[in-house]
Amino acid sequence: MKINYAAVLIFVVAIAGCAGKPSYSNSAATSEAAPVQATSTTATEISTTTSAMIQQTSVQTLGLFLAQGKNWNSDPDADGVEVTIQPKDVNDDMVRAAGAISAKLWYSDLDSAFSNVKGDFIQEWTNIRVSRDNYDFLGAEVRLEYKPEVKQSILSHRKYQMGWLEIILTTPDGKSFTAKYDSVLLAGYN
Repeated sequence: MKINYAAVLIFVVAIAGCAGKPSYSNSAATSEAAPVQATSTTATEISTTTSAMIQQTSVQTLGLFLAQGKNWNSDPDADGVEVTIQPKDVNDDMVRAAGAISAKLWYSDLDSAFSNVKGDFIQEWTNIRVSRDNYDFLGAEVRLEYKPEVKQSILSHRKYQMGWLEIILTTPDGKSFTAKYDSVLLAGYN
């Protein structure tokens, strides 16, 4: 039996051409995560999927990144504090953990050894929902908006007033993780 190698080659090329090249897409790397925003003591609800609610967390610690006063409107003054949360696993890798955030803010004072300590209480935020979709490569950005009277008080202090921020992340499985940032520039870098 004689084999027509040209026909076999054409057949193989035709089959390979129909298979096409695989297409890879990483939409998470190109899209920006929406910030989580709180106003006063209420929070903008961000839906959390049912599967994320019942999933056991691998979070071991909570880190905070770049907590500072931030302006979100057209006036020149800080409207609140923006902070990026970074839940981490046992290997210190970031985990996109769903959950509820509560936050407390104090003025930062210095003790006799010139270490930052909590001063007068400023404001509290509760029940800020964060979903796995709120994360980018740095973490989940959380916006803590000042109450009007708090904003006025902060602006009446000296420009470089520092704050002490404490964040608690409670995951859907009931575990809580606390982190602090003891040098928040309350009025931002205006």
